[in-house]
Amino acid sequence: MSVPRRIPRVSVVIPTWNREQLVLRAVRSALAQTYRNIEVIVVDDGSTDGTFGALKEVASTDPRLLVVPSEHTGLPAAARNRGIDVARGRYVAFLDSDDEWLPGKLETQVAQIESRPGLCLTYSDAWVEENESRRATTLLEAYPLREARVFGPLVLGNFIPTSTVLVRRSALRLAGGFDEARRLRAFEDYDLWLRISLRGEIGCIREPLAVYHRHGSNLSKDVLHDNLKRRAILKRFAASRADLSSAEHKIVRAGMARVLKNLGRECIRRCKARRSRAFLGSSIRTCPLQLASYLFLLVSFLGERGSARLVSFMDSGRA
Repeated sequence: MSVPRRIPRVSVVIPTWNREQLVLRAVRSALAQTYRNIEVIVVDDGSTDGTFGALKEVASTDPRLLVVPSEHTGLPAAARNRGIDVARGRYVAFLDSDDEWLPGKLETQVAQIESRPGLCLTYSDAWVEENESRRATTLLEAYPLREARVFGPLVLGNFIPTSTVLVRRSALRLAGGFDEARRLRAFEDYDLWLRISLRGEIGCIREPLAVYHRHGSNLSKDVLHDNLKRRAILKRFAASRADLSSAEHKIVRAGMARVLKNLGRECIRRCKARRSRAFLGSSIRTCPLQLASYLFLLVSFLGERGSARLVSFMDSGRA
């Protein structure tokens, strides 16, 4: 007669693909948490290296680790949703396979979310490490502390690192999980945080509880690419939410105008004046009070090289 497994309080979901050594580091940091009532679910997105075998070897020594094989999709959203489907915990924590946690991460966050029943999700700061060298800076060092109703600030830019998130499983179900559309790849987390923050409260722990490893294969890194993705997310979000109030629609329009302004600015930097004016004109039409868009529109008429040099000079002044 088999003995049923203890139902964990927290389910840790780690998507991976062909990252044998990196995912083992992530898994070990999860299993080493001071908060022990967990299950660690690694969804292997059809790895062709030694990832699956290495994970099964670790699972043979720690029953809290569950390895879920999957056909390759190349979509972290699909792998995370598969992990959520398998999860049994009241809370779900996400960890990317190239990142890691500090030992007290879950203990700190579980204490916060259980002491504040209104919280749907909590996140934390994280150390930044590049080329195996930890920086003195953190991901959120330059950001103000944002808690409770954060929908407005979140529309203007994502400040919730996925590998630091602990969220109620009920909130994930209500929000519908990650959007698996391929065009949102690498930004599906931002889309989900927007949906959760629209109606729920968010908590934040300023202390770095994770280590974010920055390297060449990180999915999100190009300014133009990133803002095109953000434009797609905000457009999709506004079109799909019939329950947005007029004030919320105004917030989304302001966010969209800012994204379009950023696109126009980046096109000036790349000596693409005509394309920059198209973005900047859309920014002004979306939100006429986006004053910076008027400035960059004027700059775009200085000639491609001249305007690019001026924007670079403005950037150096901000640094």
